[in-house]
Amino acid sequence: MNNLSEDQKNAVSKMIDLFKWSIQRYVWMKSGSTEGSSPPPDVPPILTLGGPGTGKSTIISTFYDMLGQYSSLVKFCATSGVAATLLPCGQTLHSALGFNRSGLGNNRSPSASTIKNLNSCVMLIIDEVSMLSKEIFYD
Repeated sequence: MNNLSEDQKNAVSKMIDLFKWSIQRYVWMKSGSTEGSSPPPDVPPILTLGGPGTGKSTIISTFYDMLGQYSSLVKFCATSGVAATLLPCGQTLHSALGFNRSGLGNNRSPSASTIKNLNSCVMLIIDEVSMLSKEIFYD
């Protein structure tokens, strides 16, 4: 993290804090023992803004490097294949969600394997999120 600006270091630090928060919520939800205990609060979505070349992808890569063995708990996605290739272990959001070229087709639900895959992650990072239509988040 030595080669990052102070703003970038702060962004990575916040991502690490959110990851820890996400882990606590994930463990609580998976434990099945919710009686008598209150859940950790929902993890808020965050948005990192900046023009081209300001280091948004560098922040994501640094975060990935810091995760080490826990990196498989985070999905790194982008809205296009080109953007996904710039992410560590990146894939398109459509691929991560189980969409094909025509959306979900007649089936409005992702496959069981897609659901299992998404349920095993605690964070979803979407690069170039401004390129998405809001309809992808709503039914």
